[in-house]
Amino acid sequence: STLIKAILELIPSITGEVEIFGDSYKNTRKRVGYVPQRESVDWDFPTDALDVVMMGRYGHLGWFKRPDKKDKAYALKCLQQVGMSQYANRQI
Repeated sequence: STLIKAILELIPSITGEVEIFGDSYKNTRKRVGYVPQRESVDWDFPTDALDVVMMGRYGHLGWFKRPDKKDKAYALKCLQQVGMSQYANRQI
């Protein structure tokens, strides 16, 4: 987790450079999603796996837009790519 945080510039790095898609994180941040893990999770929170994956779209949507059908389809595609599409509607 420390390496990931350093890559995302959440903590300072001592030396070296990291490139994401051949460029700095600053220039590619809209192409990267990060969901920090917590030890305590409210398992009764009314959200499902698809909602969590769609959170990765918010950087593309801007401040006040809501995800549309295209965003949902993209999130479903992402779940499929990692073999988790059967969990799309499962509560976290």
